[in-house]
Amino acid sequence: MVLYQVNVTQSARREPLPSSKYPTLNVLISLPPSNPSSALTGNSTGSIQSVYARQWQSIIEGSGENIELVPVEERALTLTPNPIDQADSKFSELHTCFVRTSTLRNSTLGAVEICQVAKFDLEDGFIRMVQPTQLVVVKVFEFDRVTHQQENPLHEMVIHQKLSKFNNPNIMPLLGCMVTSSKLFAVYPYFNDGDLFQNLSSSPGILPEQNIRALMRSMLSALLTCHDDLVCHRDVSLENFLVSANGTGLVLIDFGLSVEMDAHFTIHNYGPVGKTKYMAPELVLGRPSAVDGRKVDVWSLGIVLFMLITKAEPFHVALNVDARYKTLIVKKGMRDVFTAWGYSVSPSLMNLLESMLNPEPTLRPTVQEILSHPWMAAEA
Repeated sequence: MVLYQVNVTQSARREPLPSSKYPTLNVLISLPPSNPSSALTGNSTGSIQSVYARQWQSIIEGSGENIELVPVEERALTLTPNPIDQADSKFSELHTCFVRTSTLRNSTLGAVEICQVAKFDLEDGFIRMVQPTQLVVVKVFEFDRVTHQQENPLHEMVIHQKLSKFNNPNIMPLLGCMVTSSKLFAVYPYFNDGDLFQNLSSSPGILPEQNIRALMRSMLSALLTCHDDLVCHRDVSLENFLVSANGTGLVLIDFGLSVEMDAHFTIHNYGPVGKTKYMAPELVLGRPSAVDGRKVDVWSLGIVLFMLITKAEPFHVALNVDARYKTLIVKKGMRDVFTAWGYSVSPSLMNLLESMLNPEPTLRPTVQEILSHPWMAAEA
């Protein structure tokens, strides 16, 4: 399968497409190459007189006199076949496209679009859209916005493809990725229940420990897969875990800052990276020059655990100039602060939290050690 971006030029002979109903006809499609050996080189331009598209219950007719099919470039990536094609034998002879329905949010490197997956076939010189199916998220990266070596979307896709092969329900699967000369498109399932930060903010009262334990198991499952495959996420946060409605718990997303660890789990320390309040002290300080990537993620998960317990940030930055950091971490005053704030926390949970937020990385537990902790081993 070869992936193309379709650029539709409307004809002046017809009324323009109603943009309020159909935001764009720039879609991503897959077509079998007529010449597989040259499929990823040059442009393949075809002329199709009309484009038919079905979005929900409406059929919108437009003209597409100069429809340009621009083959994607491999760019050192494995272009993944769309699993929707493979899973639906009824439409196995059809092709897939992703039609934008709305913008979820804009980002520094592009946009995150909600798209409808639709099947289409080619018949008598027409593209006919049939059988609209589920919604997906298409993350669009624009290469000319990349200004820092740690914001490499191609690197993110390589890592995400590597992790997706494990089919861990607690890691966002990458359904496919498509690259043009100026953009990269990554396709993911659509989750509409928000992230953990949003859900925690809107939930009443304090979470019981058994609920926190269930959330921790999901997050630890995701990080264990990452670390076993020598990937350090470097951006673990409440905001980067989506809530899944299908009962699988939480789903880890956003591998934009992820890096690969060496055989000793070491990563180069480039200094501050990620969200400040979740950042491990060794990253804030920028030293030593090499750090244990597993312990970087464990510190961030410790901040997540603190916020699950209290619904409050422990401190702004892991530096002595931050008074709350100095009280909680340097002076080991976490138990006194919890007592003063009126939080009743079991001794076992407090022990786990203190170990994860140890400023000395070598004394922090690994994910596997956290899973073996008595508090985690307790029955829900």
